[in-house]
Amino acid sequence: MKMADQTKIKRVAYIIAYVLTLLGGKEYSKTKIVKLLYLLDIGYARYKGKSFTNINFTSYYYGPYSSEIEDAIDYLIKNKKLTVTRSRSGYQSHKNYYTFELNSTLNYWLTNEEKYEIHCYLKDYLSLSLNELLR
Repeated sequence: MKMADQTKIKRVAYIIAYVLTLLGGKEYSKTKIVKLLYLLDIGYARYKGKSFTNINFTSYYYGPYSSEIEDAIDYLIKNKKLTVTRSRSGYQSHKNYYTFELNSTLNYWLTNEEKYEIHCYLKDYLSLSLNELLR
């Protein structure tokens, strides 16, 4: 991976970590994390004319998707900043469920202005369930 790509992935990782902090440090759906980052970019672009995250999203069955988010999550796991646990539901025992939990408070590598913007653009979405976000 090129240095520019590594820097981008690290920035996306810290954006994800900050979003998880706003969610209380834990989330049960990667799809929700992706959707929130997408909504952040859409909202930011409407007012600022450019992407906040610079993530390249593609259309997917459940909404937007980006392999860069996967890379950023892997970065957080590898650096022991995030724990991902897998479980199976008794109701749908064939389906995997994941919990994403921050391991510690991070220096987010984001400015206070960037953290404020993330909060402002996502405040109306943070408390919504995944189903509500997908509507």
